[in-house]
Amino acid sequence: MTDMTGKRVLVTGATAGIGLETARALAGQGAHVVIVGRNAEKTKAVAEELRAGGRQVDFLLADLSLMAEVRRVAAESLARWDRFDVLVNNAGAIEVRSTCAAR
Repeated sequence: MTDMTGKRVLVTGATAGIGLETARALAGQGAHVVIVGRNAEKTKAVAEELRAGGRQVDFLLADLSLMAEVRRVAAESLARWDRFDVLVNNAGAIEVRSTCAAR
């Protein structure tokens, strides 16, 4: 297991799936993990879970499919923390377009 003590990590899309498992692993390795999620209730619950055992976890709320939210989170992060050692950019948006005309 890697020792991430003293490292600060930002994980987007951290409330489910790969992002959640990544945040869990990094917190378990001693990193200060900052998670980003869209849903306030779910993001707060994940942060509380990850804080178990004295782990250092913070969270930011944002819908990163919106560029204004990306900019806001970047500005808020810079205001709150002096650095990030690792960025796990797990959030993504999928746009589905139909090429078939309605009949």
